Amino acid sequence: CSAVHHFSLDDTLLESLIEWRKRDLSSNQPETIDSLELYAEGTQSAMLNLTLQALGEFEHQGSVKAASHVGQAIGLTLLLRGTRFHASRNRCYLPKTITSANKLQLSSLIRGEPSQELSQCVFEIATEAKRHLELASALETTRLARTALLPAAIARTYLDRLDKCNYDVMNPELANPTPTRVSLQYQLLKNSLLGRF
Repeated sequence: CSAVHHFSLDDTLLESLIEWRKRDLSSNQPETIDSLELYAEGTQSAMLNLTLQALGEFEHQGSVKAASHVGQAIGLTLLLRGTRFHASRNRCYLPKTITSANKLQLSSLIRGEPSQELSQCVFEIATEAKRHLELASALETTRLARTALLPAAIARTYLDRLDKCNYDVMNPELANPTPTRVSLQYQLLKNSLLGRF
């Protein structure tokens, strides 16, 4: 609460973030990738926008647009990263339009079985996440705002690992963060020093 007053953070943005987070309590499979992106915008992008506000960079339109894209990329990436866990809890957050188009059997997903259909679904969502990262990178942002956008490197690292595993989100290698922990820290430091995200 003191941070809200100290940095004059937008109450409506905070309230919206809370409302979107309440939707986490629902275990409904989203209909489309658009609905996932809307959720990511309401949660991850909102957090980045609050960070921009705290940094005094919320008035810079390029930075705000970049935060929107980075937040959506992070949200989609977190969804992919959590797919294995969600499946173990009998939940699926991959959009119905994508799972239906690729003929993914949800019972197979729930059992944690890798399949070409699942990999294709993951590929489509990962491609959209990468597109958001590319759009964000193309925007003009301030150097200070780029520090708020550093989490983009975390999403990019996971998406690269996913690509190396042929989008098999059930691959046990993806569950083990140890090999990338040092390289990720190095990437974050390098990006910070070079003023990029």
